[in-house]
Amino acid sequence: MNRPRRERGFSLLEAVVALGILSLFILPLASLLNSGLAKVTAARHLSEASALLQRAVEETKQEDFTSLIPGETVISYPSEDTSSKYTLKRVVVDIADKSSVDGQAALKRVTLGIYLADGGSSDEPVAETEILLYRYNGL
Repeated sequence: MNRPRRERGFSLLEAVVALGILSLFILPLASLLNSGLAKVTAARHLSEASALLQRAVEETKQEDFTSLIPGETVISYPSEDTSSKYTLKRVVVDIADKSSVDGQAALKRVTLGIYLADGGSSDEPVAETEILLYRYNGL
């Protein structure tokens, strides 16, 4: 009498079921990886934009008060790794007050915003700040 040999290993059905169960655990991990990479990219953009914004604030503070003409100025900045490009938007507004000298305001509001130039929302700044500059008349 021939006894059937006992086969070792998994049947095709068992392998398919095991892969299905395994995929139920792996798919959520893949979406976590994707959202994690998006957060890392957003953090890198914020870090680069903050450094550019700080540089723009210092440059603005060093400028002559009379050279800050009311209006909007846009400057493009390439980043160091050349994968991102930023745009600086500077808006200068004269604030009228009673201490105006020579018909010029003695107080100016400067709004600086860094925008991501390659993709992303161009309406929303990555980083933004507002500074008030005054002209001291030696009084």
